[in-house]
Amino acid sequence: MPAELSMKMKPKQSQILFRLTTKMKPNIRQALVKAGAILEGQIKEHLSGPGFTRNPNRSSPYPGILSGTLRSSVHFKLESNGLTVHVGPGGAARKYAAIHEFGGMAGRGHSTYIPARPYVFTAWKKKQREVMSAIQKELMRGI
Repeated sequence: MPAELSMKMKPKQSQILFRLTTKMKPNIRQALVKAGAILEGQIKEHLSGPGFTRNPNRSSPYPGILSGTLRSSVHFKLESNGLTVHVGPGGAARKYAAIHEFGGMAGRGHSTYIPARPYVFTAWKKKQREVMSAIQKELMRGI
C-alpha cells in the first residue's frame, strides 16, 4: 500500500493553496521531475551490483542482477496533475520488486524465503537531503 498524506483545510485556505499551486505548477512540476530523476538514479545504482551472496567479501545488501529486468523496470512517472511523482519498479516486475524490498516467501509453492533487501527505501534515505534541496530550489525560483 502506498504512503499517503491527507489534509483537511478551511475553504479559504483551500482557495489560497489552489491559487498558489496554479501559479507555481511549472515549478512544482520541474521540482518533482528532478526529485524523480535523483531517486531513479539511486535505486538503479543499488540494483547494479553483484547482490547478496554467501561470500561476505563479494556480497551486497541489495538485490543483484541476473537478467536486469528489475533494474530496467525502475522509472519515475509524473502524474498528469503535475503534483505527484511515482518512483520505483513498475509493470510485471512489481511483485518481484516487492519481495526483494520487503522479504517474504516466494518461488514455486511459496517454499523459498527471501530476506528483505530494501533498495527503494535506502535510496530515499541516502538521497533525501539532495531531493529536498532540489525541490526547494525549484520552488524558490517560482516565488
